[in-house]
Amino acid sequence: MPELRDRALARGPGPGELVIFHRSYYEELLRAVLEGDPSAATIAANITELEHAYTRRTTTVVKVMLHIDRDEQLRRLDARRDDQELHHLHNPDDYHDQRRWDDLMRAYQTMLVRTHTASHPWFVIPANDRKLRNAIVAGLLHPHLTGPVA
Repeated sequence: MPELRDRALARGPGPGELVIFHRSYYEELLRAVLEGDPSAATIAANITELEHAYTRRTTTVVKVMLHIDRDEQLRRLDARRDDQELHHLHNPDDYHDQRRWDDLMRAYQTMLVRTHTASHPWFVIPANDRKLRNAIVAGLLHPHLTGPVA
């Protein structure tokens, strides 16, 4: 993962840029935890170091986990399967995760705990209702997007 960290830093945001941090780093940890892979601790440490490296470059890191409940996830999966306008988002493998919901939620909790630090906390946002989700995220990001104009 050090090479992944170096690539992430090289492609990271520059001064004044707003970038959505790709979740694949966290998903790699999630899968390792879910599968009982002993490398999970190393992956978590590398993620934490990457976040600190960004901060040393004066980049603000805000970690947001959008949480939907099991019933809402199933409703959305079914909509992707059944609605032609959403069908391009359909992935039959998503139903496998839905069947392992309890294991997946435990893995998410472990992933969040292992990468939650005082300087880089996680904010878990209820996301069943998109308008509420958007309002909460906007309120969370607002202080980071306002300030003195250069």
